[in-house]
Amino acid sequence: MRGIGLLLLAVLLLSGCAQKGGKVVSPDLKPVPVPEGARCPECGMFVKDYENWACEAILDSREVKFFDDPGDMFIYYSKHRGSMAKIYCRDYYTQRWVDAERAYYVTNAAIPTPMGFGIVVFASREDAESFRRDYPSGDVLTFSEVVERGVTLK
Repeated sequence: MRGIGLLLLAVLLLSGCAQKGGKVVSPDLKPVPVPEGARCPECGMFVKDYENWACEAILDSREVKFFDDPGDMFIYYSKHRGSMAKIYCRDYYTQRWVDAERAYYVTNAAIPTPMGFGIVVFASREDAESFRRDYPSGDVLTFSEVVERGVTLK
């Protein structure tokens, strides 16, 4: 009986995502947990090692791409924006997934991030402004403003 309970719990936990041919998919366009072994398609780093900085892009096919740094996500977006259905990033303070296109980004080369892009994600402008006080030369930008400026390694 205990084994059935554990199996049911595992099914419930994984119901939001599925493996399809070795790929992680999100049928409902909601964020999914970062799996062990997921590698960033831009830099090749293991995303789980930097999960607190993670972003994920759900493609039109529902396949999920995982990123270890918001900067890598923006670079991927610049190459594949026409095939992306939804994008999520982790809020720096709460670690909750936020809609990347509605988030606010503090950018400053002095901010230490996994790949050195210096981009930090926040769900609210207030939190972004509060964080930016520690990096006065930084900017608070929207998703479209980051896209417009472009992303390069600092």
